[in-house]
Amino acid sequence: MSTSERPDRAAGVDVGAGRVHAVALARRAGRLEVTGRYEGGATSDLVRFCDGAGRVAVDAPGEPSRGAHREDMAVAAKFRGGRCSEIPVPGTPAVSWVTPPAGNPVPGWMLTGFEVWHRLRGAGLRAVETYPAAAYHRLNGGRWPPRKSTGPGRAARLALLRPYLHLPPEAAGWSHDTLDAAVAALVAATGAPLPHRCPEPDGSRMWLPARAGV
Repeated sequence: MSTSERPDRAAGVDVGAGRVHAVALARRAGRLEVTGRYEGGATSDLVRFCDGAGRVAVDAPGEPSRGAHREDMAVAAKFRGGRCSEIPVPGTPAVSWVTPPAGNPVPGWMLTGFEVWHRLRGAGLRAVETYPAAAYHRLNGGRWPPRKSTGPGRAARLALLRPYLHLPPEAAGWSHDTLDAAVAALVAATGAPLPHRCPEPDGSRMWLPARAGV
């Protein structure tokens, strides 16, 4: 992504079944700074928090699968029913979940994600999809950091963010959900979509940090 395509303000959203976490960034003097964070259950408040962002990266699918790969025998059975953004790309960790087609049971966090996307789009905000686990894997040179639920895992993620973001002192106490929102915000500010080989794409794309740094 060229510098001209990088928004001056961006936000990242980590989605849970009952709560969402978000981090906002602004580009100041050539550096990305954290300007705010959000935690709550009201997606309307989240949209107000994201107001003014040139791009918002969301850790959740935006809609049910259309089954674009249902008959694609070149795709592993687990992912065949999912969206194009969920089809594994060589060298990139695959998602641990697959979005079901409309009419099928959907996990609570995905339903929250659908609502987040609906509200962001309704507010005229540009939303893109990201996968924080794969983003941290890429920032870590293609290696997994320690588990995010552990102290060493949170410390490792903070260390991976610091070269790219000016973090507030209280970031040392952030939860892994907020850290996932922070890397999502970094993707929104500087990332790019992964290529996929879909002959009839469904419009979904997974965004991650650039391979050669951000």
